Amino acid sequence: GALKLVALIPDLAQTAKRAELTEQSRAAITALLATLSLERIVELSGDPELVVRELALRAATPYVTDKAKRKTVLKMLYGALKDPDVTLRRSSAMALRDTLDPEVQSKLMEASSDADTEVRLTVVDAAITLANEQGDGILLSLIDDPDDKVKLAVVKAIGQRKIKAAIEKLKFRVTHRDLEMRRAVLATMTTFGVSLMIG
Repeated sequence: GALKLVALIPDLAQTAKRAELTEQSRAAITALLATLSLERIVELSGDPELVVRELALRAATPYVTDKAKRKTVLKMLYGALKDPDVTLRRSSAMALRDTLDPEVQSKLMEASSDADTEVRLTVVDAAITLANEQGDGILLSLIDDPDDKVKLAVVKAIGQRKIKAAIEKLKFRVTHRDLEMRRAVLATMTTFGVSLMIG
């Protein structure tokens, strides 16, 4: 049964490399992983094929709520958060964010300086949910992010969290070259009741 199905994973991983079959192959691997024990999924998280490692991470994530298996899953996810491959870092960051667990999201804040924009955007999402001093501090540090997508997400997050310590930095963005950024800054400043101070 299960062993025969697992034997299909390497072939599916190869098929996933063909653009026209990627989605079907990923869906098939995901379905196979769902039939396996966590121990077997952990083994597959070390597979030579990136797609198998990525999908194994996702398959393991639901076990984070299982007290007996939580430590194993978090070790896997935290390890992937430092992986050289950006796909694994993104998958891990999203999985950690989606736990909605303050302890786990707190650990995710360490990825705020990741080289990848998508990982940093995921950190912004988690910081909003974390809704504490640590998350707010990370948002303040990311207001000067080199990527405009991250900056925009941070400006909106600051408005949601009502972080008044950001007011001075926000004022400098009122004249930003991007219209969406200017609108977000004005909307955020308005939540602080200081829109008239902008000149």
